[in-house]
Amino acid sequence: MMKKAILLMALSVILVSCVDLGVKDFTCNCTYIPIAGLADSNATKFDESTTVKGRLLEDAQVECSFLEGKHTAQNFSGTCLIQ
Repeated sequence: MMKKAILLMALSVILVSCVDLGVKDFTCNCTYIPIAGLADSNATKFDESTTVKGRLLEDAQVECSFLEGKHTAQNFSGTCLIQ
């Protein structure tokens, strides 16, 4: 009986870890603007949309906020929001 219970628990753990329960796709919209004095004088603002995943909206917002610094090396400042 104990072996059955352990086997059932192990099977449950494997099943839950293999299936992404509740993970949703969210659209992260970012706007990048040139940093005054640093960016090329011909640089213009641009927008990007990316799909981020998260179980909760808050998880997706964290992932989305990481994208704000994506183009910092090219002297752009970004603002990203979940739609």
